[in-house]
Amino acid sequence: MNLPMRAVRLLVVCGLIGLVTAFHHSIGLTNATTVALSLLLVVLAVATIWGLGESIVASLVAAACFNYFFLPPIGTWTIADPENWVALFTFLVVSIVSSQLSERARRKAREAIEHQREKARLSELTQRAEMVRQSEEFKSTLLDALAHELKTPLHTPNLTAHEINLVHRLWLRFSEQVAPQELHHHDVVHFALNELVKELEDGRKQEVLERLKQHLEENLTRRAQARRPPA
Repeated sequence: MNLPMRAVRLLVVCGLIGLVTAFHHSIGLTNATTVALSLLLVVLAVATIWGLGESIVASLVAAACFNYFFLPPIGTWTIADPENWVALFTFLVVSIVSSQLSERARRKAREAIEHQREKARLSELTQRAEMVRQSEEFKSTLLDALAHELKTPLHTPNLTAHEINLVHRLWLRFSEQVAPQELHHHDVVHFALNELVKELEDGRKQEVLERLKQHLEENLTRRAQARRPPA
């Protein structure tokens, strides 16, 4: 902390002690216990807000005001009664010890806040590291899958002219029915495949397989007839 700011704080501390002293003196309050507690509250407030250095200065200034204005003989620095020496010494010790305790609590609270911030930063770094790790695993899995596909490429379907013509005829028929919505050939194929999947999932697998076998047999017969030379 720079020197001007420390000087301003010390002036504010002296001003607060002066205000409390002037208030009690103006109303004629001479109860030493009440005055001591009031000044001690100011010292604790200074220790809580600004720290130990300012609170020690507040303790010394408060002890001096307590002696001069409230301990007999009032208006002098002399202390005639030994009990007042004990009271003054007790006030000074209590105010300094309280300042130290307040400063320790303030420091621990600051450390706790810093610890929480550090934990939050570590947690954020851990989450980022986990995201990076998962991203790297995903990239590795994707690269492995691509490598596998490149080694074993998918089999491209080979459609005959009859099958292409069948898709086209279905497209023409459906296009008239779904107008004005636009329909493409791949929509017809996609719809037919989805319907086939639904039939398989609805417990009609055996029926679908029987129909597929019949279709294969019919195709086989038709191809055999097509290859047979004319009579």
